[in-house]
Amino acid sequence: MKVKPVMDALEDRGADVVLVAATPKFAAQAIRKLTEIGWKPMHFLNNVSGSIGGVIPPAGPENAEDIISSARGAMPFKPGESWVPSSRSSRI
Repeated sequence: MKVKPVMDALEDRGADVVLVAATPKFAAQAIRKLTEIGWKPMHFLNNVSGSIGGVIPPAGPENAEDIISSARGAMPFKPGESWVPSSRSSRI
């Protein structure tokens, strides 16, 4: 799949939001292409495309500013516990 024609078509049609749900290789290409063509839509990446090690270095960290991505991980607190740590809490 070629990324540039897709990005060009979205820009030509006046899209102001782009959601990239792709493998890291194509996500990195999309990030680079958006910068190359000078288009700055609101840019979202799904959790696969948001791989910091697999996407950002090949795309160039300077090209990845203002991107919104999803992330998931273990909850650092127990159910029913406040997610806001108290100032006296020693655990983080």
